[in-house]
Amino acid sequence: YYGMPFSVRIIDEKNFQLSLGSEDDPDRFDKTLKFSEQVVDPRFTFMITGVEDLIKQNKNIKDIEYEFRVNNHDALVRKYQRRLKIEKVEEASVFEVSIEDEVPQKAVDFVNAITDLYIENSVAVAKGINAKTLEFIEDQLAEVAGELNSVESNLEAYQKEKSTLNLGEEQSAYLQRVIEFESEKARLSIQLQSIDALYKSLAGGTMTQISPTLLSDNTDPSLVSSFNELASLQQRRTNLLFSNTPSSPVVQKIDAEINTAKQNIISMVMSQRKSLVEKINGLSAQIGQYRGSIRQMPTTMRGLVDISRKVAINEKIYLFLLESRAKTIIAKAAIVADKYILEEARPTGLARPIKQQVIFTGMGAAVALSFLLIFLKGIYYNNIQTKDDLIELTKLPIIGIVGKSKEAKDDYQVVNKNPQSLTSEAFRVIRTNLTYFKTKHESKTVLFTSSAASEGKTFCAINTATILAKARKKVVLIDLDLHKPRQANAFGIKNDVGITSYLVGKASIDDILKDSGIENLKLILTGPRTPNASELVLDSMLEDLITSLREEYEYIILDTPPVGLLSDSLVLMKYSDINIYVLKANYSKKDFVDIAHQIVEKNEIKNMCFLLNAVNTKNIPAGYGGGYYK
Repeated sequence: YYGMPFSVRIIDEKNFQLSLGSEDDPDRFDKTLKFSEQVVDPRFTFMITGVEDLIKQNKNIKDIEYEFRVNNHDALVRKYQRRLKIEKVEEASVFEVSIEDEVPQKAVDFVNAITDLYIENSVAVAKGINAKTLEFIEDQLAEVAGELNSVESNLEAYQKEKSTLNLGEEQSAYLQRVIEFESEKARLSIQLQSIDALYKSLAGGTMTQISPTLLSDNTDPSLVSSFNELASLQQRRTNLLFSNTPSSPVVQKIDAEINTAKQNIISMVMSQRKSLVEKINGLSAQIGQYRGSIRQMPTTMRGLVDISRKVAINEKIYLFLLESRAKTIIAKAAIVADKYILEEARPTGLARPIKQQVIFTGMGAAVALSFLLIFLKGIYYNNIQTKDDLIELTKLPIIGIVGKSKEAKDDYQVVNKNPQSLTSEAFRVIRTNLTYFKTKHESKTVLFTSSAASEGKTFCAINTATILAKARKKVVLIDLDLHKPRQANAFGIKNDVGITSYLVGKASIDDILKDSGIENLKLILTGPRTPNASELVLDSMLEDLITSLREEYEYIILDTPPVGLLSDSLVLMKYSDINIYVLKANYSKKDFVDIAHQIVEKNEIKNMCFLLNAVNTKNIPAGYGGGYYK
């Protein structure tokens, strides 16, 4: 139920309606309940309290639907961690704290609260160290006070028992020296204990809880500075954890700096410890010499010296600890915040979404998407689809546009069998355009070719020949695709004699001319297959054949192999007056147009034009039969 909206409607001063979940939710909660009574459900338990006077005064309150949500604590913490930003101002010991929230005042309260807690925590850390130091001193005072009371009682009892009140001048001198040495040794031992406690704290990975002023009489300024640096680094780590995880690079960098600072302090502390141990060992040696002298005294006097020494030593230690406690208490009073708020938190306005940024981002994305679509189209949609695509690629004339039709899938003879179709009208336009080409001869030889197979050159050749014959023009259609002949099947005629028969001298022109079944249209098929087809078209007899046919026919249509695959068409172009390069919409690549251009340039071909076949009828421009015929 975390994050889900609870809906509340007030019924009267005593009752309200509570609902959770949509109407089609099988686990929907929807009940009428009383104010100040527990709402109990397996998923949640809480209480809603109503203010009767407020409900009575507000007449419209029953018409208002209230809504509240219960947030998951961990999710809420992560949300604010992500949104909280703490940045250091360059060349200044100033941090800028900011956060984004849907409610401006809530963001202001959050920043104010977190900065107050930061300042309070820095003071609390210093006071904690002071308190631990004071606790350590109090423990030492209690121990020394007990020891002092004990030895003073022993001294009093010894003097009464031995009737000895005072020491002689020599004994007093020995006693004074021993007391001085042992007092210094005891004071150094307390400092040694402080160092050991500090080392244990640092080595254990915890923050030190003992003030460095206890480590020696004249605390090394560099040690104090190192302590301050360590405290600062640990405070920075705490701040960073508000918006980062312990495994984040910035926190790990601080952890490395903290470890370096600790090692630096441990190194200085251990150096001081070594010095203290040397001093204590030196004092122990001097104390041993004086004790040897004291042992030579009479037994009564030696006992008195020993007890008096213990009394004096404990008194000096006690006074030292009292002085240290007084310093610590005074230091506590001087602990104040060393961090200040330079400027109170305030709303800075709408952070996001920024209207202009959204607009510019959207425009940029649209432009980038457009270029991407153009790029992808250039890669994956490199086919010619419309007349406009072809116009962009060439300056050569376009003799016609033939639409895609169902009839063309089943039969080559669309013009003959469907004279009122859009396809027939397209070929009528081609027939008209052919009349505008000027040729050397009265009879026109028209050659059809393409770049690759299946682009429809045979289909276009047959129907162009048919539409010309329908106009009472005498036409002969010659199938010169000796490698892959199709016209015999298109007209349903046996391919027993043809061009190959004529070129090898086995048949005359009259023998190879066949009826097509269409008035004014004659056919010359390929004839029997031959292994040397490309060599046959080089024979001069082919030129004689075309010359002879020109005398009788107005149009000679040559159906040749794809020029992009075989060289036959290039050889045959020297006999043609008009060369029609067939392209198939959504099939022929744009690069095919370049092939035609290269043929024209390298071979000085004249009267080259394009015919775009199988175009989607929606893409056929007006004037090409689009809409009148059905």
